[in-house]
Amino acid sequence: MSLNTNIMKQILFVASEPPKQGATQCGLEHQKLLSAKTKARFNEDFSLNFWQDTTSDSLIKMLKDLNPQYVHYCGHGNADGEFIVRGHKGRTVSFRANTLAKYLRQNPRLECVIFCSCNSANLVEEIKAFSNYAIGFTGEVDNLDMHQFTEDFYEELFQLS
Repeated sequence: MSLNTNIMKQILFVASEPPKQGATQCGLEHQKLLSAKTKARFNEDFSLNFWQDTTSDSLIKMLKDLNPQYVHYCGHGNADGEFIVRGHKGRTVSFRANTLAKYLRQNPRLECVIFCSCNSANLVEEIKAFSNYAIGFTGEVDNLDMHQFTEDFYEELFQLS
């Protein structure tokens, strides 16, 4: 049991690698997060919900059901500042910032949203109005850089909690 008396915080890690989009190695990014959690002295203060192959419907359901403090998206972003998930019948669906914002805005516990995807800076602009922190990337980003960011970010977060 941790000496920290805060209520357990939830991290929702959603991964989506729709067909014909290329691999992002979200599994490795998830492992980096788990590694950071294992190293932390207050690691039991966080609950991690990992969803592989997230669809547009499952993402909306998870956001409503869990109301996580942290949302971490691993996947693809497009040049229009949208992120990509699998839709009905395996089709690729672009999720706009205002669509995601509609569901995130309903979560009063939201602290931070992380988009580990290319071209995600536009998403951040929409989300930061109602989240303490929103993190994204401009242009294309290398998978290894995102994995390193994930490990570093969560090591710091878990140590500070």
